[in-house]
Amino acid sequence: MIIERKYFYTGEFKEYLCQSVLYDSEEGLFIIKYIMKNDLYFHGIDLKKGDISYGFFWIDKPYVIYEWFDSNGNLLCIYINVANDITFLIDKICWKDLIIDILLYPDGKFIVLDEDELLATNNPELIDKVIEIKEDILSNLNVILSKIKDWNYKIKEWNYK
Repeated sequence: MIIERKYFYTGEFKEYLCQSVLYDSEEGLFIIKYIMKNDLYFHGIDLKKGDISYGFFWIDKPYVIYEWFDSNGNLLCIYINVANDITFLIDKICWKDLIIDILLYPDGKFIVLDEDELLATNNPELIDKVIEIKEDILSNLNVILSKIKDWNYKIKEWNYK
C-alpha cells in the first residue's frame, strides 16, 4: 500500500490509501490504483463505490493524470491536474495541485475546471505559469493520451501475471 498526499494551494492536504501498481525508474513514473470508497457525481459522471482510478505521476511532468473506470473496466473519464512538487517517498507520493484541471470524457470532449479559482489567487506569476502549462497540455493532448494508452497495456499485462 502507498499513500497519495495531495497538497492544495491553500497549504491543506488530503491523503488517499492506494495500491502501488508500477514504478518505472527510467520514465520517472509511478502508477497507483485507488478504489472509490463512496459514490460521487462529478461534472456529469457518476463515480460509484468500487470504481477504480489509476493515477499516473511523473517526477518531471507538470501534471498528474487519473483514469477512472467503472467496476466492469469501462472508461468513465480522464482527469488531468496541473501540478508540481511531485515527490516519490518510500511509502508516499506527494504532489501540489496547481488548481486547474482538465476533465476528458470518453467521447473526446473536455472541459477545463477551476480557472476562476486560479484567477482568484491574485498571483500573476502563478496564473501565468499554470495557464502556460494548461495550454501545453491541451496542445499535446494526443501525445499524452497515447502514452497513457501504452501504459494501460503494461498495467493489464502486469495484472495478469
